[in-house]
Amino acid sequence: MKRKLVLILIISVFVHYNSSGQQMEKGSHVLSPGFGVGGVYPVFSAVNSQTPLFGISYEYGAFEKVGPGNIGIGGFVGYKAYKRVEEIDGFRFYEKLHYFIVGAKGAYHYNPFPKVTALDPYAGLMLSLNLPDYANNYSPKYRYLENKYRGYLAATVYAGARYYFNENIGAFAEAGFGTSFFTLGANFKF
Repeated sequence: MKRKLVLILIISVFVHYNSSGQQMEKGSHVLSPGFGVGGVYPVFSAVNSQTPLFGISYEYGAFEKVGPGNIGIGGFVGYKAYKRVEEIDGFRFYEKLHYFIVGAKGAYHYNPFPKVTALDPYAGLMLSLNLPDYANNYSPKYRYLENKYRGYLAATVYAGARYYFNENIGAFAEAGFGTSFFTLGANFKF
């Protein structure tokens, strides 16, 4: 019973929150640091550990009243790492693969719930350059692996929503296919 009451209270706070114009507008600037899980990256056959995707994106409200919504454009910088460790005959071998991601992105913002003005749903596309840095401690005959991982162009499609707690600060959640499958973070609008 207590859980239901808390859930109803949380939902009512979100539904009745009224703030003016939180959707991406022309001239708006939004900085969004966040972290994501999963993603599509070329990587070695077995992975022992990986970091979440750590990233920060910037979006500028470039066009408004494009159909029922607005368009934002911006950039993204991120980092993700993979590691494989194997012990053979008492010697510990490792491979490390670090990805540095730089991308340009665009998103269409449309809120189908006009009474929930703190909500800013969107969908977008990002084109990125994924730059790997590979290292291992194998014998010299396996150094060719260092040239196996080269930078490449990638595309990410995503959909998400920002929710603003006040005029300038909020949180976001995104689902997508590319740099990460699910991302959470904060928004700072200025």
